[in-house]
Amino acid sequence: MNIKYAFHPEEYEVGQNEKYYADMARKGWFLKKRGAYLSRFEKGQPENVKYRIEFSVCSPLEGGPGLPEDQIALYEECGWTYVTSVGYVNVFCAPENSDAPEFYTDPKQQAFTLKALRRSYRFSWIPIVLVLLMYFIIGASISGSLEETLRDWDTEIRIAWVRATQVSLLWAVLLLQVIYQLGRGAVCTALLYRKLKRGQPIDHSPSRRPVFHRAVQYTLRGLICVLLLLTVLLFVGMEEYAMPEQADGPYLTLADLGVQAERGTDILGNSSTVQTARSLAAEQWDAREFAQDALGKDVWMYQDVYRMHTPAQALRFARVLMEDSTFARSAQSFKSLSIEGLDAAWCAALESVAVRGSTVWYITYSGGYEEAQRLVPLNTLAQMEWKEVQ
Repeated sequence: MNIKYAFHPEEYEVGQNEKYYADMARKGWFLKKRGAYLSRFEKGQPENVKYRIEFSVCSPLEGGPGLPEDQIALYEECGWTYVTSVGYVNVFCAPENSDAPEFYTDPKQQAFTLKALRRSYRFSWIPIVLVLLMYFIIGASISGSLEETLRDWDTEIRIAWVRATQVSLLWAVLLLQVIYQLGRGAVCTALLYRKLKRGQPIDHSPSRRPVFHRAVQYTLRGLICVLLLLTVLLFVGMEEYAMPEQADGPYLTLADLGVQAERGTDILGNSSTVQTARSLAAEQWDAREFAQDALGKDVWMYQDVYRMHTPAQALRFARVLMEDSTFARSAQSFKSLSIEGLDAAWCAALESVAVRGSTVWYITYSGGYEEAQRLVPLNTLAQMEWKEVQ
């Protein structure tokens, strides 16, 4: 292949970038385009080439990034060849033995070119903070208090962790990478600026490599790749099918509750289905059944069933499900019950939560409007054979 893509050093690692591109040229790979993370090289005859990086001095709001055409023309008149640009980075090259002069004879002058890049790292935290602030403001306005907003946020995170552990981990690693990159970029850019202001020139061929940084970067990138694969497998492994007459998993049917009714659809035309998935935290069943009894009355039941790794995890997640309940809205609205055959059980009108072994159920049943029918799902679960739920 005559084209190759490879990760390059960070934009603020000036000397490492220049040495990296020179080393690639000596191997016969010449830089053609630099992207945000990858550089594109084309194959050629190995040559000794020196590279230099010049930073744009304007932010996008000030008409940048990118060097003015007259500045590029001036460098080319001095023997430098313009190669590519991305963001604040502009790359030039020249034969190693050419008499092309350095861009700056005084490091203090070069420090001025770092100001825009420094500002970009310094203010890059503002969008993240504004998004979080907006989220809390909207949540507080809906729930009525910051405390409830934090509780709701905690509940959402815990549910997302169980339902899609891979996705949650992927977002966490991506966020960690962003924080690490922004933090290191701000520190390294400030140190480089201070070094130039003190009159110390940039080392264009550094021998010392940032081993720790490279290890962190490759570890994070490796984790992202693995989690992306696991996320794809999670969604590929999801299955949805028409609910069978007899349950093929640890969920109930209306017939199990003694309801004699013919299956139909809800008011939106949705039919009775079962959706299965398996995250790293739990095996899951989402069962929805709609029917109409002999009197023409609509009967329905929704179930979220999670088979966790341990009974302790099931008990903890039961409270989370109560906090996220559709009608009760909080765990305090549920009444704790003692039902033989269940390790724990709670009820709140239409909704029931139960734990047996490492399995936890969250059931919403239309019969819960009638107090005599409210405990039927829990009592039915208690009478199920253990082999059906374990």
